[in-house]
Amino acid sequence: MLDFEVNNNTKFLLIVVSIFILLTLSVLNINNYSALNKVLGIETVENASDKFWNDFLSKNPDYVPGWVEIGRLDKATAINPNFQTSFNN
Repeated sequence: MLDFEVNNNTKFLLIVVSIFILLTLSVLNINNYSALNKVLGIETVENASDKFWNDFLSKNPDYVPGWVEIGRLDKATAINPNFQTSFNN
């Protein structure tokens, strides 16, 4: 096929350059994975759901599923008398 030979110095240089490139890419990849990524869910407050439902129910007091979410089944039954029987079946 090819009529030329690659001498030993050229082979050695190609191997060294290839290893250097692989090590450089590996270090960059490790640095990329070890970098701290900001996650949006870390800063959320656990009671944000209760606050949301209380604010929502102050504007929409007849919304039965909202009263159920905050655990006020008495209020949900007062709004809709058939509410309790629909969940017991």
